[in-house]
Amino acid sequence: MKKILKRIALALLVLLLLVFIIVGIAVWVVFTPERLTPIVRNQTSKFVTCKTDIGRVELTFFSTFPRFGLKVSNLNLVNPVAGAQYDTLLRAKEIVGIVDVVALLR
Repeated sequence: MKKILKRIALALLVLLLLVFIIVGIAVWVVFTPERLTPIVRNQTSKFVTCKTDIGRVELTFFSTFPRFGLKVSNLNLVNPVAGAQYDTLLRAKEIVGIVDVVALLR
């Protein structure tokens, strides 16, 4: 009985390790900042009405484990309104948005 439990535990551990390796390769090779940044800029222009400047977008997994995150650097939101004291709505050196995959799957 102990031998069967050890084999099941080892199989689950190997499977979990394999999933982490696949996710790591996908984050490193497929979802590169050079591919993600234009996608985020395009989607931002559809949903945000003010002028946006986005520096670089990266997909994070290990620093935001167990959720995925999008790390955006050099984010500026500018909304020029006549007579306003300032036109900058938001200026952030770095911002991380978390995507809860489990909630999306429900």
